[in-house]
Amino acid sequence: MMKEEALKRSYCGNCVYHYAYDYPEQVFCEYRFLNNQNPFVFTLWCCEYWSPAYQECFCISAALNKVQKE
Repeated sequence: MMKEEALKRSYCGNCVYHYAYDYPEQVFCEYRFLNNQNPFVFTLWCCEYWSPAYQECFCISAALNKVQKE
């Protein structure tokens, strides 16, 4: 159940602006890129521009699994 709750939280990995970069640790943020900010952010991070993605992504679950194994 905790994993499901984590998947519903606001993370860069479930934002509409994200694209895979250094899977699963980092994503490329199109919004930040277009606004001349550093576009490479951590999957489990979240900024003030977060917007929910309409399609599920495996980035978050993979990042959470990697963090738990460390």
